[in-house]
Formats: sequence, C-alpha cells, structure tokens
Amino acid sequence: FFADGASLGTATLAAGKAQVATGGLTVGTHVITATFTPAGPYLASNGTLAPVQQVVSPPLTARNDAAGTLQGEA
Repeated sequence: FFADGASLGTATLAAGKAQVATGGLTVGTHVITATFTPAGPYLASNGTLAPVQQVVSPPLTARNDAAGTLQGEA
C-alpha cells in the first residue's frame, strides 16, 4: 500500500482482502494505491482509490475554573 507514492506498509491477504492503517497520514487529501504481488499462478494487480481526505479532530482542552469544577471543550 502507498499514500502519495510513499509506502504505508504491507498486508497479508485474508479472504480476498488486505488493509493497512492510515492514521499516520497528515491532514489533507492523499492518493492511496495498492499493489498485489501474487505467489503461484495468479496475475499481479494494482489499483488507486479516489482521493482520500484525512481529517483530524482538534485536541481536547480542559481548564479548572474558580469554583473548582473541571470543564472541557473540543
């Protein structure tokens, strides 16, 4: 698997499917491609997904107000 031409890693094919995590991608749009290199009599294959957008939620911040209760906002 590749994102924008850089390797995301390899995966083992199981029941006709393979997957890798994309959580390490930066925020924005990425082109994801996969290449299948078979063993045995099968043919090689590759494909490209439609552009994928990685969205990151803002971090949670918390503060302690004067009354001593903890409030948070995201």
